[in-house]
This record gives sequence, C-alpha cells and structure tokens, in this order.
Amino acid sequence: METVRFGEAYERVTSYTSCRAYKDFARLIPHAAALVNVACFEAGASSTLDEHLIALLDLRASQINGCLLCVRHYLCRARSVGVSMAKEEHVGAWRRSGVFSPCEEAVLSWAEHLAGVFRLSVPDAVWLALQDYFSDAQIAALFMYWNGNELWSGDDVLRCCTVGMPTSADSVSVSSIREKR
Repeated sequence: METVRFGEAYERVTSYTSCRAYKDFARLIPHAAALVNVACFEAGASSTLDEHLIALLDLRASQINGCLLCVRHYLCRARSVGVSMAKEEHVGAWRRSGVFSPCEEAVLSWAEHLAGVFRLSVPDAVWLALQDYFSDAQIAALFMYWNGNELWSGDDVLRCCTVGMPTSADSVSVSSIREKR
C-alpha cells in the first residue's frame, strides 16, 4: 500500500467516498439516504465494534469535516453510549491528552488521515496500528461504516444545513463587529 499526497492522484485518494457527483443525494432519494447509514452500520460495525469507539470516530470526523450539525449529533450520541466527558472534551487533541487507549488512538489517527487533516491516503503505519487491535473483518467493518458516515459529514450533504450557523460565541461577536464597521 502506498501513500499518495492529496494533489497527486486525487481520484485515487478520494475513491473511498462516492457522493461527490451526487450533492443532492438525500433530497433526490430520501428513503435510500436513510438506508445507507443503516446498511453500513449493520454490515458489521454494530456487531463487531465497540459503540464508544464508533462514537469517538464519528465525533472526530465531524470536527475535521467542519459539520456543526454532525458534531452536535455525534456529541449527543457519544454521551448516550457512555463516552467519558474527558474523552468528549479532548477528542480534538487526542494525541496530547493522555485519556485515550492505544486502540482508540489508532482509530483516531486513521480517521484523521481519511478525513483529510493530513490530506494523504492512509499510510501503511496507520493501517498496521489498526491491525494490532482489530481483525481484518473489523477493519473492513470500520471502513464500511466510515463510507456511510462520510456521505453525510464529509461530502457536503449536511454541511449545507450549517451554512451561516455560528460555531461559537466568538464568531457571532466578530461578525457583529465587522458589520458595524
């Protein structure tokens, strides 16, 4: 498996999602839109992977993708499955927080490569770290689940819902100040 930089072979790097050409997917066939997540989750993630791990994966991916609606949703979901408050608060700085297990760190690193923090495909070292904690079937389930999740938060399907929504009190006050000038 080779590592390819973001600009070098764009189609190959982003081939893990299939929604780029279908921005209105959810509007065009809403019944199918709901089934994608269900199918991906039931294909293996729900039966072979820890709910806490899935919640952390979703929360970090949503933060990276900048989907406020998704961050709020997955934060509530993390709380509902019992993810500790320390992990919720530190998922964005997981490398330095010291609150995550090595298994969780492997998944968060994998998520950051897929979601584009590094704008690289996933390097061999990251895949090998996953193999330390998961079977091939579990990694396949993780990847299948990721694909369904990325349809929403990674490919602008839900991002349109957050356009114009403030992400913090600071952004509201800065906008207000700029308008007054």
